[in-house]
Amino acid sequence: MQIVVATDGSSHAMRAAHWVARWGSTFGDIKVTLVNVGHIPNAPGLGPGGQRPTAFGILGEEMERIGTEVLAKAAEAFPMKVTSVYRAGDPAEEILAVAQDVHADLIVVGRRGLGRLGGMFLGSVSERVLRGADCTVLVVR
Repeated sequence: MQIVVATDGSSHAMRAAHWVARWGSTFGDIKVTLVNVGHIPNAPGLGPGGQRPTAFGILGEEMERIGTEVLAKAAEAFPMKVTSVYRAGDPAEEILAVAQDVHADLIVVGRRGLGRLGGMFLGSVSERVLRGADCTVLVVR
């Protein structure tokens, strides 16, 4: 069974990783892919031709460094070797893309619990993954 675990380093995401580490073996032989997504919101008119200024490139590099650290920390929860993937872009879209790339049987995400109002205005990554996935999704609270 191939399991994708999304992590942003939050306590909710770490709870999801620990859940898979503890209960994943009940699914039999599992392979785990951890995914972290760095996201710089779109802001129109930032540069010529839609390109981001150099400052965004530096920010992207720093986000990747932090994302790699988050993935390493999440990997510590597992008693077996896991694969770690860092992506940049829209979090829900990239989580779904990784799941499709590895032919995931299950996607596990944490939920921050912003509530209906917060989720409506901010957009819930877990909700978007749940609606867009081609496989089973487990949302850990």
